[in-house]
Amino acid sequence: HVIFNGSPVPMWVSDLQTGAFLEVNQAAIRHYGYPRDEFLALTTKDLAQPEESAKLAKFLKDANGSHPEMEIGRPALCRHRKKSGTPIEADVTWSIIQFKDRKALLTMANDVTEFRPATEMLKKSEARLSAALRMAKLGNWELDLADLENLDGNKLHCSEEACRILGFRPAQLPPPSEFFFHPVHPEDLRQDKEVLRQAFRSKEPYEVEHRVMLPDGKQRVVR
Repeated sequence: HVIFNGSPVPMWVSDLQTGAFLEVNQAAIRHYGYPRDEFLALTTKDLAQPEESAKLAKFLKDANGSHPEMEIGRPALCRHRKKSGTPIEADVTWSIIQFKDRKALLTMANDVTEFRPATEMLKKSEARLSAALRMAKLGNWELDLADLENLDGNKLHCSEEACRILGFRPAQLPPPSEFFFHPVHPEDLRQDKEVLRQAFRSKEPYEVEHRVMLPDGKQRVVR
């Protein structure tokens, strides 16, 4: 109870069946602008923006059909509104608990409204960079060198354009050893292995030009 009331993040307990508020903490009262008695006269539907009603109804239905004692989850980013009518976006985390004589939802709602513009700008920037790399036919990859003895023991990160250039599907990225060597023309393979071996051990930049064999039988020269 002390943690609940002392949390700086809005929290509440609501009825699993009806969505009626059973308890709210001080952070929720301050953030949403409802006095305690008004808050407890509302339901979770009253906090949701109108377009969220269907999603909220489905969520409550699904929650009622689960195994309550085991349920913890993050349903999604939720659009709420304060008493003033101000819309906000909240990152909602919940768990199903036993509250007095009933099953209830313990919910924590972290307001992320101010971070959304920055997130959208980052997505747009990443999309522009991806488009520029695609037009320039430049791909990039990154290998976390945690294990120098076992190439496949390292995590590989690869751009979509690099996958396209080498003939792989981004959603089906192969192990590092296959990514680096499988597409390489047999006559260039020995050279590639030696260059990469030296680069991995010295952790120095390297440059190599070789031919790759695409799944359709065509060849491509990459550097």
